[in-house]
Amino acid sequence: MGTCASIGVRREDGWEGTLVGYDGDPESLGSRLLDLALDLDGDLAALWKLVSAPVDGWRVAFREPYESGFWAESIERHGPPLVRHDDAIITGRGLDGELRLDGPAYWYVLDIGRRTLEIYEPPNVLDASRPHPTLLHCARLDAHGFASFDHPAESALDWRNRRKNYGRDDSASSARRLLAVLDRRIPLQGDHFALFSVNGRSPSLTPAGLMVPLQAWASSAGGLPDRVEAIAEHDQLLLFRRRFLGDLERCELALDAALTTIERLAPTKLASCEDCVTLFEQLFPFDLLELELSLDALRDAIEQRVSFAFE
Repeated sequence: MGTCASIGVRREDGWEGTLVGYDGDPESLGSRLLDLALDLDGDLAALWKLVSAPVDGWRVAFREPYESGFWAESIERHGPPLVRHDDAIITGRGLDGELRLDGPAYWYVLDIGRRTLEIYEPPNVLDASRPHPTLLHCARLDAHGFASFDHPAESALDWRNRRKNYGRDDSASSARRLLAVLDRRIPLQGDHFALFSVNGRSPSLTPAGLMVPLQAWASSAGGLPDRVEAIAEHDQLLLFRRRFLGDLERCELALDAALTTIERLAPTKLASCEDCVTLFEQLFPFDLLELELSLDALRDAIEQRVSFAFE
């Protein structure tokens, strides 16, 4: 299992919530929770309803829930909720006093009334000097979901360096311009790889953002494709979140940097559909557009991310 985390909502006697099995570190899960707050325009009750919906929590937040009964042998109390602050898997001590070392590495606690998201490191049951949880970060969410932190970000690429202004460009106009760029540069092909639009499927501008139908094929012999792989579920890739479209210049820069890097890597680095899917998981959606970066810093960050994935 990867970095496990719990996400809870504050109650009078503590907190109760759910579990996430993978990518529970603040850089990943913390960012996703703040993204979700913006997606829902600051509606924290709706955020908690979505987060707590799967009975057995999330394998990957917030797109892959666990199958029913996954935690049955790990949690001594039967929910709902899936976990509480005093459960053995959370405290690290079983009912018989036995130490439990399989609990979450981070606790995320949402207080809807105070509009805060607190991130804790649990007590260390093996270290007497850490008998209590340690507060790592506290995000305060305004009425529209924008976050501010008690302690400033340590660098431009720090996940806490969140934008406060996403621009005022018309979303539909931005979407048309970005699709024109894709039309000029897709399909994109290497010796054993191609990225192409799905025939008969049209892009769409949804409340979530700009959705584009993309697939990839790979050929071990450089001829006909051995297999075709969807880039995203139902072949619809969320290329840009709706709020990003308010700054067309930034979106155009990000898309150009991404496609240019893919074109450079395609002839030698992209040899399978798995490579292509990995690439898009690294690159799309452009989570770097959530950060307060200069245009040059944004371009460099995107190029470095994609290049690093295939070194």
